[in-house]
Amino acid sequence: DISLNVTMSNTQQVESAVMKSSADIGFVEGPVSSQHLKLQKVDHDQPALVVSTRRWPSLGVTGNSIDLDKLPWITRESGSGTRRVLEDLAYKNGLKWSDLNVVLELPSNESVKEAVEAGAGVTLISRHVVASSLKSGTLRAVPLDLPPRSFHMVLHKDRDISDAARALIDMIGLDAGDSS
Repeated sequence: DISLNVTMSNTQQVESAVMKSSADIGFVEGPVSSQHLKLQKVDHDQPALVVSTRRWPSLGVTGNSIDLDKLPWITRESGSGTRRVLEDLAYKNGLKWSDLNVVLELPSNESVKEAVEAGAGVTLISRHVVASSLKSGTLRAVPLDLPPRSFHMVLHKDRDISDAARALIDMIGLDAGDSS
């Protein structure tokens, strides 16, 4: 009998759990720092700057110029790969995190999406997460040139994986022995 326990966490928490053996396997969208982990690409993603269609004109994001420090940001918590995309974008534009107008920090992509749909602000988020909202018209993507990012499976290099983790890896068609 194989049982699997699934927990949602940010990239830093997943890295820590795999390192401490409280998780056999993890999935991340952000960078990991430990040399004891092996990564295998699972999928890719395109981040998008999105805003509620109800707030689109009032936020001043309709033109080619976007003032990152003027927008009301809804973000993930520190340690999230999604938040890292916004941190990197701010840095590339000569801004510090403290320069941004962060109005709400939330623990999941779903809660961020719902807050943006309600009109509380804008966010950078995975197109996978907001695909149905973009299609239905509750959210609108702002043109912004952001690099794609990859999702990776994370395993410890020096540890055997559980039967449950092996079953999951087999089910999604990956090879626990391959790394990148």
